[in-house]
Amino acid sequence: MDNMGGLRKLYYIDADDFVSLDPAGNNLFELTLAEGATLTEIKFSQETGKISEVPDETDHGTLYNYEVSCIIPKCGPDNNTPFGNSKEKKLLLLGIDDNENIWLTGAPGSYFKIIQSGSTGTTAADINSRQLKISAALMTGSVFIVSPF
Repeated sequence: MDNMGGLRKLYYIDADDFVSLDPAGNNLFELTLAEGATLTEIKFSQETGKISEVPDETDHGTLYNYEVSCIIPKCGPDNNTPFGNSKEKKLLLLGIDDNENIWLTGAPGSYFKIIQSGSTGTTAADINSRQLKISAALMTGSVFIVSPF
Protein backbone atom coordinates (compact mmCIF):
# COMPACT_ATOMS: atom_id res chain seq x y z
CA MET A 1 0.00 0.00 0.00
CA ASP A 2 1.23 3.50 -0.76
CA ASN A 3 1.95 5.80 2.14
CA MET A 4 -0.94 8.26 2.22
CA GLY A 5 -0.96 11.52 4.15
CA GLY A 6 -3.93 13.08 5.87
CA LEU A 7 -6.72 12.27 8.23
CA ARG A 8 -9.75 10.19 7.22
CA LYS A 9 -11.91 10.30 10.38
CA LEU A 10 -11.81 12.09 13.72
CA TYR A 11 -13.67 11.21 16.92
CA TYR A 12 -13.63 12.52 20.46
CA ILE A 13 -14.37 10.86 23.76
CA ASP A 14 -15.40 12.98 26.74
CA ALA A 15 -12.75 12.47 29.44
CA ASP A 16 -15.48 11.74 32.01
CA ASP A 17 -16.33 8.58 30.01
CA PHE A 18 -12.74 7.35 30.12
CA VAL A 19 -11.94 4.53 32.56
CA SER A 20 -8.52 3.08 31.70
CA LEU A 21 -5.90 2.62 29.06
CA ASP A 22 -3.48 -0.29 28.77
CA PRO A 23 -0.65 0.67 26.39
CA ALA A 24 2.22 -1.66 25.53
CA GLY A 25 4.95 0.62 24.23
CA ASN A 26 3.47 2.71 21.44
CA ASN A 27 0.60 0.30 20.80
CA LEU A 28 -2.75 0.17 22.57
CA PHE A 29 -4.22 -3.18 23.44
CA GLU A 30 -7.14 -2.13 25.62
CA LEU A 31 -9.19 1.04 26.01
CA THR A 32 -11.92 0.89 28.63
CA LEU A 33 -14.77 3.40 28.60
CA ALA A 34 -17.62 3.89 31.06
CA GLU A 35 -20.86 2.10 30.29
CA GLY A 36 -22.88 4.12 27.79
CA ALA A 37 -19.85 6.14 26.64
CA THR A 38 -19.90 7.22 23.02
CA LEU A 39 -17.36 8.06 20.38
CA THR A 40 -18.57 11.27 18.74
CA GLU A 41 -17.46 11.82 15.15
CA ILE A 42 -16.34 15.25 13.99
CA LYS A 43 -17.36 15.35 10.34
CA PHE A 44 -15.04 17.40 8.16
CA SER A 45 -14.31 18.06 4.49
CA GLN A 46 -12.22 15.31 2.93
CA GLU A 47 -8.56 16.13 2.38
CA THR A 48 -8.60 18.95 4.97
CA GLY A 49 -7.70 16.87 8.05
CA LYS A 50 -4.19 16.72 9.45
CA ILE A 51 -2.55 15.37 12.63
CA SER A 52 0.77 16.72 13.83
CA GLU A 53 2.70 15.53 16.89
CA VAL A 54 6.16 16.95 17.53
CA PRO A 55 8.25 15.92 20.56
CA ASP A 56 10.02 18.76 22.36
CA GLU A 57 12.82 18.05 24.84
CA THR A 58 12.49 20.30 27.91
CA ASP A 59 14.21 20.49 31.29
CA HIS A 60 11.32 18.44 32.69
CA GLY A 61 11.29 15.71 30.04
CA THR A 62 9.65 15.32 26.67
CA LEU A 63 6.49 17.25 25.83
CA TYR A 64 4.46 16.22 22.79
CA ASN A 65 3.02 19.20 20.94
CA TYR A 66 -0.10 17.76 19.37
CA GLU A 67 -2.40 19.45 16.88
CA VAL A 68 -5.24 18.24 14.71
CA SER A 69 -6.88 20.57 12.20
CA CYS A 70 -9.72 20.26 9.72
CA ILE A 71 -12.45 22.25 7.99
CA ILE A 72 -16.05 21.62 9.01
CA PRO A 73 -18.27 22.46 6.00
CA LYS A 74 -21.73 24.00 5.73
CA CYS A 75 -22.03 25.30 9.28
CA GLY A 76 -25.33 26.83 10.26
CA PRO A 77 -27.32 27.45 13.44
CA ASP A 78 -27.96 23.72 13.96
CA ASN A 79 -24.36 22.49 13.53
CA ASN A 80 -22.26 25.58 14.20
CA THR A 81 -19.57 23.67 16.04
CA PRO A 82 -19.06 20.30 17.72
CA PHE A 83 -17.86 21.92 20.97
CA GLY A 84 -20.15 24.91 21.55
CA ASN A 85 -18.27 27.82 23.05
CA SER A 86 -15.52 25.69 24.64
CA LYS A 87 -12.00 27.05 24.61
CA GLU A 88 -10.52 24.16 26.59
CA LYS A 89 -11.97 20.72 27.15
CA LYS A 90 -10.89 17.41 28.69
CA LEU A 91 -10.97 14.92 25.82
CA LEU A 92 -9.39 11.92 24.27
CA LEU A 93 -9.07 12.16 20.49
CA LEU A 94 -9.22 9.22 18.14
CA GLY A 95 -7.98 9.79 14.60
CA ILE A 96 -7.93 7.38 11.66
CA ASP A 97 -5.39 8.41 9.06
CA ASP A 98 -5.36 7.57 5.36
CA ASN A 99 -3.00 4.63 6.05
CA GLU A 100 -5.75 3.15 8.27
CA ASN A 101 -3.66 3.70 11.41
CA ILE A 102 -5.78 4.53 14.45
CA TRP A 103 -4.23 7.15 16.77
CA LEU A 104 -5.44 7.72 20.35
CA THR A 105 -4.27 10.93 21.96
CA GLY A 106 -4.82 12.31 25.45
CA ALA A 107 -5.12 11.05 29.00
CA PRO A 108 -7.34 11.81 31.98
CA GLY A 109 -6.62 15.36 33.09
CA SER A 110 -5.31 16.47 29.68
CA TYR A 111 -6.93 19.65 28.46
CA PHE A 112 -7.09 20.38 24.74
CA LYS A 113 -7.22 23.94 23.45
CA ILE A 114 -9.98 24.37 20.88
CA ILE A 115 -9.80 27.20 18.34
CA GLN A 116 -12.50 27.77 15.76
CA SER A 117 -12.69 30.36 13.05
CA GLY A 118 -15.39 30.93 10.46
CA SER A 119 -15.20 31.57 6.76
CA THR A 120 -17.60 31.82 3.86
CA GLY A 121 -15.02 29.93 1.78
CA THR A 122 -13.96 30.47 -1.80
CA THR A 123 -15.43 27.31 -3.33
CA ALA A 124 -18.94 25.89 -3.12
CA ALA A 125 -17.73 22.96 -1.00
CA ASP A 126 -16.35 25.32 1.65
CA ILE A 127 -19.29 27.72 1.94
CA ASN A 128 -19.96 28.67 5.58
CA SER A 129 -17.15 26.48 6.84
CA ARG A 130 -15.33 26.56 10.18
CA GLN A 131 -11.62 25.91 10.62
CA LEU A 132 -11.17 23.72 13.69
CA LYS A 133 -7.84 23.34 15.51
CA ILE A 134 -7.46 21.21 18.61
CA SER A 135 -4.07 21.29 20.31
CA ALA A 136 -2.29 20.37 23.53
CA ALA A 137 1.16 19.95 25.04
CA LEU A 138 1.02 16.42 26.45
CA MET A 139 3.33 14.40 28.68
CA THR A 140 2.80 11.26 26.59
CA GLY A 141 2.58 10.81 22.84
CA SER A 142 -0.20 9.19 20.88
CA VAL A 143 -0.57 5.43 20.93
CA PHE A 144 -1.71 3.30 18.03
CA ILE A 145 -4.68 0.99 18.44
CA VAL A 146 -3.65 -2.47 17.32
CA SER A 147 -7.05 -3.96 16.61
CA PRO A 148 -10.39 -2.33 15.88
CA PHE A 149 -12.66 -1.67 18.85
